Amino acid sequence: MVLTLLLPLLASLQSLPRPVSPAASLQSLPRPASTADQLSAPELTVNPPHRVFLPGESVSLPCSAPSTANVSRIQFFRNGQRIDVGELQRSQYNGSSLQLSRVSDSHNGEYSSWPPAPELTMSSQHRIFLRGESVTLTCSAPRTAKVSGFWFFRDGRRISSRELQWSQYNVRSLQLSCVSDTEAGVYNCGYWETESGRRIPSERSQNFPIAVTDLPPQPELSMDPPSGAVSEGFSLNFICMAPRDARERRFHFYKDGIELVPGDLGSEISTVEPRSVNVSVLSIPRAGPNVTGEFTCGYEENVAGRWVLSPRSQVATVTGNFTVSAHDACLVLELVVGGSFFLINGLIFLVSYRLF
Repeated sequence: MVLTLLLPLLASLQSLPRPVSPAASLQSLPRPASTADQLSAPELTVNPPHRVFLPGESVSLPCSAPSTANVSRIQFFRNGQRIDVGELQRSQYNGSSLQLSRVSDSHNGEYSSWPPAPELTMSSQHRIFLRGESVTLTCSAPRTAKVSGFWFFRDGRRISSRELQWSQYNVRSLQLSCVSDTEAGVYNCGYWETESGRRIPSERSQNFPIAVTDLPPQPELSMDPPSGAVSEGFSLNFICMAPRDARERRFHFYKDGIELVPGDLGSEISTVEPRSVNVSVLSIPRAGPNVTGEFTCGYEENVAGRWVLSPRSQVATVTGNFTVSAHDACLVLELVVGGSFFLINGLIFLVSYRLF
């Protein structure tokens, strides 16, 4: 049988009272130090320096506090659960070292001196947000944790502290409404447990980067012929041009507000994208009366895996100069002649009926 022992080098210290403000004494999470009052993490080591042990072997876990720390007690955790040192014999715990004699399956686990990290989730799968959008960050602590409150951080700086009421679950959320450049950054969270009137911080959650961007700029739409006046049977082309480069882009064309797909308007419509992804062409080889109307275009850009739609272009209006074909003229003439024949015969019958 082989036993595995995982030892992250993390620790949580309880210091003796010092003449510092309450706010300073609570800022004990690992982040860039701004004052000398913050607690530094101690070093947790394993002796002998193995990660795998055989049943019956002994292990010592000494925890060394920084020389500048004024420490009264060190706490140990296994698999996120605080080890009650009061239940240990003196040979197992001497205040700064945890002794595991004759290890067995019951000693398997992850040892540390921090409460375990929470999980940070987001209401959106995107990491790129448009200005004005909203997103919710949710910090969830382990169910077994005795959580008193949560911290949220952006770029390592604490931006929110949320107390947790006794009736709430181990979850708190941070709402970012109408995001702008000030909300861009790397987010994570943590929580604290309260013991003897002091806040014992957890490890930080995983990081979530959030970036903020604008809508892609409006494209330019031109057409051939430029006047927009087209005769039946002639070709009609629309050129949609994006004003900046992009690696991936998808173009869309619209007529009277409805997106066009190849085959619409009873004509052969093809969308041609040259080598440059900045230009797309919509071609109608043979125009008919149904092409008249207002045309626009737009495009999508792939921004860090999110397809962002641009505003639509200015309107290009198509007017028609459509004449009646010879076949249609003959049909109209036949209808006129036939109608006249029935009208004249009807009048003759009516006059004859009244006279006789």
